[in-house]
Amino acid sequence: MASSSDESLSLLKAILSRPSPLELTKEDLQLILPHLSSSPSLHSLCLAILSRSTSPSPSLITQQSIRSTLQSLLSGTDSSELITGLSALSALLQVSPQFVNQLLLDKEDEGLKLALGDAVEYISKPIKTAGGKGKEKEKEERKALVELLSIASGQQGMRGLVKESAGHWFESLLDREEGEKVVRAMAAVGIVKLRLGKKEMDSTTGLPRQKEEEEEKPSKWSLEDLAKLFVDLVLDEDKEGKEDDQTLLASLEGLAYLTLTPSPDIKRIASSSDFLDIVFSFTSATTKQPPPTSSNAARDYAIATLLSHLTTFPTPEDAQSEAAQVERLKRFASAGGGGVKNTKSAPAESIEQVTSRVTSIVKHSTSPIPTIRQLCLSPSLQTRRLAGQILHSFVTPQALRGKLLQSGVARLLLTLIRNIPTPFDPSLDLAPIQALSKLFITSNPLLIFGPTPSSPLLLEASQALTLPLGCSSSVPLLAIFESLMALTNIASLDQELTDRLSRLTLRDRTSSNLLLNAVEELLLNENKMVRRAAIELVCNLVASESGIEYFEPSSTSSSTPRLHLLLALASSEDVPTRLAATGAFTSLVYSRKISISLVTTEKYVELLLGVLEDEEDGVRHRAYEIWRGIGEVLGELGEGEKGKVREGLRKGNVLGELEKAGEREDVGDLRESVEGAIEGIRKLLK
Repeated sequence: MASSSDESLSLLKAILSRPSPLELTKEDLQLILPHLSSSPSLHSLCLAILSRSTSPSPSLITQQSIRSTLQSLLSGTDSSELITGLSALSALLQVSPQFVNQLLLDKEDEGLKLALGDAVEYISKPIKTAGGKGKEKEKEERKALVELLSIASGQQGMRGLVKESAGHWFESLLDREEGEKVVRAMAAVGIVKLRLGKKEMDSTTGLPRQKEEEEEKPSKWSLEDLAKLFVDLVLDEDKEGKEDDQTLLASLEGLAYLTLTPSPDIKRIASSSDFLDIVFSFTSATTKQPPPTSSNAARDYAIATLLSHLTTFPTPEDAQSEAAQVERLKRFASAGGGGVKNTKSAPAESIEQVTSRVTSIVKHSTSPIPTIRQLCLSPSLQTRRLAGQILHSFVTPQALRGKLLQSGVARLLLTLIRNIPTPFDPSLDLAPIQALSKLFITSNPLLIFGPTPSSPLLLEASQALTLPLGCSSSVPLLAIFESLMALTNIASLDQELTDRLSRLTLRDRTSSNLLLNAVEELLLNENKMVRRAAIELVCNLVASESGIEYFEPSSTSSSTPRLHLLLALASSEDVPTRLAATGAFTSLVYSRKISISLVTTEKYVELLLGVLEDEEDGVRHRAYEIWRGIGEVLGELGEGEKGKVREGLRKGNVLGELEKAGEREDVGDLRESVEGAIEGIRKLLK
């Protein structure tokens, strides 16, 4: 038996290794198709062959071979041939749905369509003749057919065909409580897809077909009933001590579709405590027997998809983002996709409702974190992306962040970010970075990746947080704001770390690739909160030598306009922005080059003196410290260098303006600061 399997494996590999275009003969298909129901390794190899031979489009020889082989298999009543033909169509639908559409909807050659219709009618008969094949064979046929029709129900061009040939049969399978659970689950998935999918359009009018509207009969199964059926099937399998992965996968797929609808009842059913116990048990020590390894990837993806739908927060109704439009389209599809007559239309969930459900999931008696950890380590990029979205939803409620940090969520996020493809695509990979940003905004960075500022993980996390800032694609402003805030917190920890951040380069930029380059650009952003966050980060970064050097004038840089930009922000209408901008200058003036530039440029002197009249105490305090620092730093210049400096100070009447400020100052704690500034400038002018 082993040698036969090895021989088949070698033959299949030989077919796959043929040069392109890969053409399949009838003899090839006689070897390939039966192995679709064989071992996982042979099944995967057969799928790869079918995919390569039919994508993007099959050759004429391959088309003819597949058409005639399938028609032959489906034309008789032999169980093995019927099951092989149905399984082959299921496989082709997964790897090349357009090709199957072409085969079955070809009006010039309807032989395969008719053969499939006969097979559907034969297998779906409620009673077989006496002396037939036996119940087991009939079960296998029924299972293969339901699997095919369930997959086909997800294809827009084939939904009409499925409804016409098997719509009522699907419902009859659900009514058989004594029937096979996997068949009931797959039939229910088919019904969900038919109900929620877009209606077939009339080719002449572009509108839903009127005939379909008239003939569609109300179903006794509401969407909520179907959701409960999926959950009950999984619970029943667990109670009976069975671990049928096909039933689980079909149920998870059905719930994933249903939780795209806005129904709170469906999401309540899908997040029931008993059901989550089972979902979260697959990585628990209490698991009775792990599912087969071959199904782990599919199971993980199904779990990730469902959890993502259960935890996703609603997009604001007034948002114009692509995400908001997608959400609205989902709601439109669920309302107008047909067959939702038994379900009351439900408004989108509120943030409070989702927060309550997320809190319940995070605090569930069987912790979700081991399951999420497994999803984060998945070889599947799509599964990892879903894990990032789930974790982002988990940390969105601030009250949950402490518990999640204790469970190691920060390291999971860093693991996800390490494996983000290059270049960074914010439409796909933003979630784990936003989640990490949220943690750094509300928690001490040393409690996340400490215990010291020199921790390699802390620097790695800092680099990760820069990805949205160095991206050439459009990034939501909220994500940019959160990254800036998180980096600001990190930059406040330690001067050495701040210096390293000031020299940090952006992964996806080839020019102007310093973190400070990106932050400087954001100082001009139209959004007030983004400008504020950017200048607050600058304020922290210029506490380092590298940060100061970035703003120093030189013959080859644009640092002088940079100083002008910071001075303009020091006069902003926004108080926190003014505080951060003037705070930055209290560090920048300790550069001789910057101080000289400030006092020898008439416009700069004018702007700095204007800040002395600010109504905010904190801004005036910083202005006094700026002038005191200028006096201290430039007072150390040689006499030959002081001439131009004194000229600028006298021209701007700096000493006189400072003395006026001292007379105006009525805050006792600030008088000492202004007097220090006056004394420093007076000494410099002597």
